[in-house]
Amino acid sequence: APDGVDRAELRELVRREMVVEVEGIFFAASALQAAAELAARLLAERPEGFTVSAFREAAGNTRKHAMPLLARLDGTGVTRRRDDVRIAGPRLPEA
Repeated sequence: APDGVDRAELRELVRREMVVEVEGIFFAASALQAAAELAARLLAERPEGFTVSAFREAAGNTRKHAMPLLARLDGTGVTRRRDDVRIAGPRLPEA
């Protein structure tokens, strides 16, 4: 669990789907939704795909956080990885 967070409380938040663990990092469910919406906006601007760097810069976060977020988006079908870019997946939200 992150420093200063009670493990039982964190487990309860995960159980209630308010928090999601991705590769050992805990994200608010709303952050995952915001990441999906950001991916949709980036793909509306560049349908050929966007890079990790473009996502990281647009999200204003670090590669440490961008990579697990993108892995989650790939895993849930929001995006798909093609070589070094992410392209639209079947569950991409409207931009």
